[in-house]
Amino acid sequence: MASDGKVDPGSFGLQAGLENAIRNVLNITEFYPPQAEGIENGLTGGNLMLSIPTASGKSAVAYVCMLQKILNNEGSKGIYVVPLKALAKEKFVEISALCEELDLKSSLAVGDRGSEVGSLQDWDILVCTSERLDSLIRSKQDFLDTVGCLVIDEFHLIDDHGRGPTLEIIISRTRHENPNCQIIALSATVGNANKVAEWLDAKLVTSEWRPVELRSGTFSDLILKIHRVDSKNLVKLPNPRAVAGNPNHGLRALISDTLSENGQALVFVNSRASAQKEARELSKHLIRETKKKEGISTEKISLWQGVSTKLVAADENTSMGKALSDCVAGGVGFHHAGLSPRQRDIVEEAFKEGVLVALVATPTLAQGVNLPSRRVIVRDHRRWNSTAGGSLPIRAMEIRQMMGRAGRPGYDPHGEGIVIAKNPKEEQFIVDRYILGTVEPVTSRLATIQSAGARDDPALLTHMLALIATGGIDNRYSLSKFLSKTFLASTIPKEGLEERIDRSIGWLVENEMISRTGEDENLAERISESVEDENVVDLWDDDVPNWAMAAKGIVDLEKVSDPMEYRKGLSNRKGPAIFGFSRASSIEKSQLESVEALTMTYSATMLGRSVARLYLSPLSGRALYDGLIRASQILLGIDAVGQISPFSLVHLVTSTADFQKFWVKGSEIDQMEASSIAHEREKLLPPDPLDELECVKSTLILMEWMEEAKMADLERRWGVQPGDLRSRVEAAEWLLRASIRILSDSEHESLSDLTVAPPLLEILKETRTRLQHGCKPDIIPLVGIRGVGRSRARDLVNRLSVESVRDVASMTNNDLEKLGGLQGWSTKLASNIRKEASRIVK
Repeated sequence: MASDGKVDPGSFGLQAGLENAIRNVLNITEFYPPQAEGIENGLTGGNLMLSIPTASGKSAVAYVCMLQKILNNEGSKGIYVVPLKALAKEKFVEISALCEELDLKSSLAVGDRGSEVGSLQDWDILVCTSERLDSLIRSKQDFLDTVGCLVIDEFHLIDDHGRGPTLEIIISRTRHENPNCQIIALSATVGNANKVAEWLDAKLVTSEWRPVELRSGTFSDLILKIHRVDSKNLVKLPNPRAVAGNPNHGLRALISDTLSENGQALVFVNSRASAQKEARELSKHLIRETKKKEGISTEKISLWQGVSTKLVAADENTSMGKALSDCVAGGVGFHHAGLSPRQRDIVEEAFKEGVLVALVATPTLAQGVNLPSRRVIVRDHRRWNSTAGGSLPIRAMEIRQMMGRAGRPGYDPHGEGIVIAKNPKEEQFIVDRYILGTVEPVTSRLATIQSAGARDDPALLTHMLALIATGGIDNRYSLSKFLSKTFLASTIPKEGLEERIDRSIGWLVENEMISRTGEDENLAERISESVEDENVVDLWDDDVPNWAMAAKGIVDLEKVSDPMEYRKGLSNRKGPAIFGFSRASSIEKSQLESVEALTMTYSATMLGRSVARLYLSPLSGRALYDGLIRASQILLGIDAVGQISPFSLVHLVTSTADFQKFWVKGSEIDQMEASSIAHEREKLLPPDPLDELECVKSTLILMEWMEEAKMADLERRWGVQPGDLRSRVEAAEWLLRASIRILSDSEHESLSDLTVAPPLLEILKETRTRLQHGCKPDIIPLVGIRGVGRSRARDLVNRLSVESVRDVASMTNNDLEKLGGLQGWSTKLASNIRKEASRIVK
């Protein structure tokens, strides 16, 4: 061990190849003290929870322990789980390089078409998101059997409402199905690390040691105060210092101060609009600084222009894209979910390479890719909360995550995390809560504490169905036993957990996802023995307990008198049952929850198995199923009022719980209400008054996309940005694909009718293809050719009157020359497209 506590990689008895890979690939010649402690404990093979600051090398600890285990145990595999696709791709670069050095095979699985790397049948280490791993576990039996090590990066996100439930379940399923698998959890500092480690049965390694000193402070009235220093050495707090600048523009002063020290700054704000506004103002400020010849070289300005030019080429002439390229020309970028993947890549790369002086971002960046910076500035420590109807302070854990990005190892002598305060009172609040205060504990998000019915716990519903359909858990007792081992069980009373299990089962049975298959007498004997052995409270009370209560559930449309009664004012249709194609939320009722016998067994229905394997929420699965039944009734003539159009199918998927709807502005309400009424006949589900207008707006936007509207026009009309549209198109396309599968697998009488299924499948497939490519029906055959998107397909039709793949394969050299002169084409590209079409035809 070195005098400063660092440890040589050769001190751990690693395999020679691994030790060399650490030095050659990771460029690590010494491990930091917390890394060394983590490796020492991780190499024992037991579970490990490593809770140390950002940039302290958590990933390297996981790499070493996972690879050593794989190398020592033939046939053993490792899985590295991250929360975001972008982070998965970043980690895959490092892991694949290590695997190549060690003659191991690595694969990447994030769920995107074209983004999967390597084989999912032949791998030693798999890098994936938690959702993709959950999907693989559901669809591939015994998937976890050979996994020797499971690494969970950003483990503190178990507290996240979106990702937390899936993270909790994959850990629980791994421990249930493969108890010998080592689990390594990498986490930021959390307030209840001991409790979490106890749940994981893991050795807890914590430290505040950082390789680069982090100074945390406040900025108010141009005075920068450091209130805390996290360092490997005992350091005295620096004295407060004044920053030159205009007191009315403190952020600009901080950026100029950062530039004067040849550093970079990450600025966190609470909204997209703020990100773009601040980036624009900071960019103008730096341009003014340039004219004064204060510290900005001509070479730097040229680099900014180069990045700006790349962004112009990547944009579809949108106002947001122009704003971004203009900002970057002044040395400042912005980053939020509205950017396209290409725009994000360009901006992130420019910041990583030190080209941009500052990047203004929404908090989502704090969970994303690794973008360290000399200084992190938190402009907004409050955020709008719709439930509270006002802005609330951001959690300390999140602010610490942002500030922890300050300081780049090997580049910066120290990092600074600064929170801007408006007055002395706010400054004291920031110091007490975010700088010197304790971080909040993490909690389970698998269920909602205040839930009153099964629908209020959609995550629990989803994962309970998956356990029954794909997890081999087929009785009430086993469900209880499994869920008693989750983190949720340590956060709510046992009675509360049992109540949630019972009402979830009731909902799944009522909505035909699972069926009760009778009580198992042999199981009763085993339960009796288990109860005696474990001295647990007897749960065999036949009386309904006090917590048994009425809850809401979705009912099959055929079980209510007339679920489409809202259309009773409409006359019978005069047109065809289907129109608009090239080729011709649920009714609820109160129900009394029952208490399930522990010996009751279950099996998933065909619908339940489809929903689980398609990775749908049961709420969404039921909505799609009901919508398809309604469509079949229209086709059979049972429903003489409704009509099926592309609007019908798009509106169906936007009405599901799995679709994130576009928000309706106050100025759009009248328009949406009118559109909702105009399309009344085409709706396949009764409208939900809570979000019907959002469903209609989302449907109209996607319909315009399918009619080949340009991104710039969608942005102008609807305020939609490229990243927003991309995410909604992907979700809707996935839900239509799920609808096709549900229809194909369905055993429902009307859905399996030979006069219904074929035409319904055809229009579903057509709508899905149009949505995926954003095209009208006439170019569907052309967009399937590699290299031909909707713009080029339209060029082929308009310029050459091409109608089919065979026509493309038959293009003449003169045709290729014509295409080569068009924007977005070249003669070589046209020739390659002709070759691809010829290959398809053959």
